Amino acid sequence: MYIIPFGLLLIMSAFNKKISKKTFLISSAVILAIVSFLRFGVGADYFSYEYLYNELDVKSIGSMLDSLVFIEFGFRALMYISKIVGLSYHTFASIISIAIVILTLAWINDNSENYQLSTLLFYTLFYFVWAISALRQGLALILAMYLLFNNKYFFKMYQKVLILLACASLHVSVLILLPIILLRDYTPSKKTLMILFGISLVITFIPFGSILGALSSIPYIGKLTHYLEGSGRGFLDFPGIVRILFFIGIWLHYDKLIESKNKSIRDLTLLSLYSFIIYFVFKFSELMAARFSVFGYFSVIIIFPSIVMLYEKRQLRMMGMAGLMTFSSLSLYKEMKTVIDQSGFRGGLVELNKNTILNADRGKFFNQYNLIAQRIELCKANEKEFFGKFESDAIPYADKNNLGDHFQSVFFPDTNMYGIINDKGEIVERGIYRYRPEIYGDIVVEETEGTSFKRFVLKNIRTGEYVPEDQLSATIDNFTEETKMRTKWIDFDHYTYEQMKGSLFAELIPEEDILTSSIGKYGSPFFYEIVEVTAYTQTMYIYLDDYYNPLNNSIYYSITPYGSNFIAIGKTSCSSEYINRNGDIIWIEKEQK
Repeated sequence: MYIIPFGLLLIMSAFNKKISKKTFLISSAVILAIVSFLRFGVGADYFSYEYLYNELDVKSIGSMLDSLVFIEFGFRALMYISKIVGLSYHTFASIISIAIVILTLAWINDNSENYQLSTLLFYTLFYFVWAISALRQGLALILAMYLLFNNKYFFKMYQKVLILLACASLHVSVLILLPIILLRDYTPSKKTLMILFGISLVITFIPFGSILGALSSIPYIGKLTHYLEGSGRGFLDFPGIVRILFFIGIWLHYDKLIESKNKSIRDLTLLSLYSFIIYFVFKFSELMAARFSVFGYFSVIIIFPSIVMLYEKRQLRMMGMAGLMTFSSLSLYKEMKTVIDQSGFRGGLVELNKNTILNADRGKFFNQYNLIAQRIELCKANEKEFFGKFESDAIPYADKNNLGDHFQSVFFPDTNMYGIINDKGEIVERGIYRYRPEIYGDIVVEETEGTSFKRFVLKNIRTGEYVPEDQLSATIDNFTEETKMRTKWIDFDHYTYEQMKGSLFAELIPEEDILTSSIGKYGSPFFYEIVEVTAYTQTMYIYLDDYYNPLNNSIYYSITPYGSNFIAIGKTSCSSEYINRNGDIIWIEKEQK
């Protein structure tokens, strides 16, 4: 799916004399819009944005403002509107991606001196990152570039600042453009630019990690150490070499580009050179360097086609175009390989190009946010089954003559009160308690409100007879002592990936992403195991029987050991599940808000 657009763009470029500029750009927009809608899971941030989209609270504008406060307001507002009108995450992400594509091609239309090459460079260098992955910064990026670096528009300084602030509501990184805009009328010499560039390269060898590590106890400085993955390593890696070559290519043609009648070419040339210098200054953090310098890096889709058009000799121009097309081909290959790694896609390039929303399969992606989504799907399926039975009154009542062996208090959503079930999931008492009662064997203890103090009502579940309140302490003491005898932790051991086979852990998480795994063995009230696995940033649990078989198909955030009533409680991404010794989910409680 991703190779076809590149081929179509090449074919249309080859027939540039027969295809008008308008037809080429509209066709390109349609092709890339289709790709944007059909893609599924591709992009480093596809699943993380899905998580944020689903987490945003849209009950009111106030709740939206209080939700996901680490995300810029403008982007939260877009998600809010999208959720209010009922759009799915995929539709929302597709609309943002298509908007980025359309604005970029409109920007190319207004400013590029070779729109075919510019479109090719956009697709092969930036589409996978800034159009279908980093949606927030991608949208902020193209809005800022389209409005502030465009021959079509002229704004006063205060208007430019307002535009930047508006774009910053989508992603704050656009504020890096403010000093560049303020310096827009200053034209540095080639010598000055080269000196600054040389200094920036030297800075890459400074061991910021060691320096800031020694100062990590100082507030805010300690946080910077999390971004120092490239500190002191220099600039001779693939991203660094590419940017050095780009800088040199633009610098060699600096005089002609600055004197161009196309004013946006001059401005983009300065922006690009400044940005490459900024990149190496911040290269101690590849993430920060990329985000701060992307605006100038993005400019190459306009600048390099303009450099090619500077050559009047047809042979030189054709060599330049061939070189950029070759570079585009290599870049597309690199971007697809990178997106496989970043998305956690299980498959090669062929499988990637076949993967679409039409045959969406989350199981093909090993990704921590996809794992969250898969866990939510699992618990939602359990909820749908349980509450379907509950709402249709399909949950059976216990036989009055045989109420069961063990009891558990649970919440009844229809009465908004608490009731009692047995360990088979049969209803013993349906939603009659205002507060959750405690159960000690056959005795239920209900807390009630007295005139000036709390009171407790004790009742025998089997006989319905009330027990004197002064027997409460003895009842609790006897039950607690019995529980200590019947709930016993036996052993602790390492849990290997080989042992995980057959469980959901093995299906959802690759072995290399599992950080720790252990198993706790219990001998009372029966033999079973609890497995704890940490992968990515998540800690998860499952129950196993004595033969290491999963008791059910759920993965839990937190769990309790089985109590003396042979019932355990596991908290999923959606709710709390009550599980009996057979692993059956006998009741589900949604989170009470």
